[in-house]
Amino acid sequence: MAIDVVVNQRHLQIQLKQLETVWHTVINGYNLSQAATVLHTSQSSLSKHIAALENQLKTEVFVRQGKRLTGLTTMGTALMPHIESIFAEIRTIENLSLDFNNPNIGTLTIATTHTQARYVLPQVVKEFKERFPKVNLILQQADPETIAQMVIRGQADIGIATESLLHNNYLRCYRYYDWTHRVIVPSDHELANYESVDLRPSPAIRL
Repeated sequence: MAIDVVVNQRHLQIQLKQLETVWHTVINGYNLSQAATVLHTSQSSLSKHIAALENQLKTEVFVRQGKRLTGLTTMGTALMPHIESIFAEIRTIENLSLDFNNPNIGTLTIATTHTQARYVLPQVVKEFKERFPKVNLILQQADPETIAQMVIRGQADIGIATESLLHNNYLRCYRYYDWTHRVIVPSDHELANYESVDLRPSPAIRL
């Protein structure tokens, strides 16, 4: 499959395989051998995809040290968010197809924090498994930023974490619920006289 793009009157034919190669090379630490293993292909094949894409773009995507890839160029850095968005949409289409054809079977992977998994999700998981007994439900524990990356990279179908995910440009986020924090002190503590306490740090005062 190819995506045809017209930019500044130049006709580019960028293949999804080329973008997939860039994506997997980056998330595998610029290790072409490891990326090739994940994609079930050869390292030389990935090198050809990268060369073809760079030839189309008329600029290098990766920084090289000899034959090794060590990072992204300015162009590569600018390209990555768009590649992630493309594959996020492709996964959405794939999931729609799976849901339509086999709505009651399959695997659902949820990436979440320890707090959510321990205190919020047990009842949700119980009800889900009662309703969809043939669906294999997998919980993956991670911090909020890693959760966002797991969803972007297709390692998880859903991410459940704190409000930090609401600011990610490549994910569709929904507010699930709000919670409050409470300060517990002895009854004779000076804070016990307050109805509420603002624990945000005060700005420094310069004399």
